[in-house]
Parts: sequence; C-alpha cells; structure tokens
Amino acid sequence: MKQLIAAVAGVLAFSSAAWSQDNVHEGDIQVVINADTLTLLGGHEDLSKDGYRIFEGELGTFLSGGGNPRWKGDEPGLDTENHTFTTGTQLFYSGWSNLSFWNGSQWASVVPNGEVLTIENESEDLTVLSPSSITPPGAALLGTVGALDNGKVHEHLDFVVDANGTTVPAVGAYRIGLFLSSNNYGRSDNFYLVFNRGLSEGAFEGAVQAMAVPEPETYALMVLGLLAVGFSVRRHRQPQPQPQSQSLPLVFEN
Repeated sequence: MKQLIAAVAGVLAFSSAAWSQDNVHEGDIQVVINADTLTLLGGHEDLSKDGYRIFEGELGTFLSGGGNPRWKGDEPGLDTENHTFTTGTQLFYSGWSNLSFWNGSQWASVVPNGEVLTIENESEDLTVLSPSSITPPGAALLGTVGALDNGKVHEHLDFVVDANGTTVPAVGAYRIGLFLSSNNYGRSDNFYLVFNRGLSEGAFEGAVQAMAVPEPETYALMVLGLLAVGFSVRRHRQPQPQPQSQSLPLVFEN
C-alpha cells in the first residue's frame, strides 16, 4: 500500500509540471527539468516494486561477423522538448544495477551462457554490464547541447547483448539499471531498462509485471476478492438456525 501511495504521489507531482510531448518521439524517455533536477517522464510502462520507472526495449537486430553473434537494439531513446537546456549542458548516463536475466519464473543474477550487455554511445565509449559488475563504473557521455540544437537533446544509445563471443545469447529478458546526471542539474532517479530477446509479447510482459507494482485496478480487484472471501467465511461461521420439530397431534382409534 505504501508503494501504491508513493506511485500516485509521483504521478501527481509529475503531472503538475508544465510539459508537452509535441516534439518528443513516442516511446522515448522524456527528460525534463523539475526543481533543477533531471526528471524522467513518458515512455515508461510500469513502476517497479522499489519505486523506479521501467522502460522497455527490444534486442531485435542480429549482428554477426568475426565469430561474435550478438543481438542489438537502440530503443528507447532519450529525448527533450526544445529549450529544455542551455547551450553547453552535458548529459551523462551511469549504471547502478548489474545485468539480470528472466529465467521464465524469476529475475536472476545468473545468465545461461555468460551473457553481458554493452552500451555504446556516439563517441564509441563502451559500458559493459554483467551479473557481477559494471565496467567502467563511472559516467559516460549521452550528449552535449550545441549552439544550434535549440536547447534540445535527442540521443539513442546502442544496446548489445552477447555471450562469450561465440554462443548466441539466450532467449529471454535482460534488465539493467541506469540513472542520468548533468554538469548543470541534479541527477535523475534510478530507472530500469528491460530488453526483450526473442520472447513472445505475452512472455515478455510477464517478465516486466513480475518486477512491477500492480496497477490500481489490480489492487481494487484484490480488495474486492478479500472482502468476498471474508464475507463468505463469516457467513459460514455464523450458527445456522436449527429446524424446529413439529409435534403431531395424537390420534386414538376406537
């Protein structure tokens, strides 16, 4: 219940900020400034149980060559409205949560074939996330606002998963955790990126929902179900009225 209250409070707080998505690509993570802090809006599907936004992507492009089968995706991107930042503002991304793998029943810190997920920016800087480490651990450049950018940043990072350079990465869902920082603003909240590698849409959404806070409608159904069960139990515990025996008149035969 505390998580639900926090989620509602977060939605109300963010909806109070003046923003529009007229110039933001649908599905991208929108970055805005709220109280001099980087704030993420739009594009997230759910809120995790630890209070962080969940954004979805797909590793749908097969890369081969040099004995190194890999799967790649570049969604979601990060986008802003025009005039969001001043010229010279730099945005950075950093990892805070290691690579996790959905094994069909739970999120685990064990991958089937030694998979790692690599993030590459336009400068070809690489951040490698494994179940045990993030290398290098520091920040990497997302983008710099130039004089001709109209105060806007729109970047797509490359996300690539591979398994020891020889084995095709396992079919499943891959999860990492990032946050954004800047030279001019406070860092963003942590957020999750969850990538689908070959799962059906239903199976992938099941992986996402396993880490998500149930929607308010789900809570309502749960409450109604508990009330119904409680009413049924109480009804069965109440003493049932016993049927009254009816005395029959005595009849004497002559």
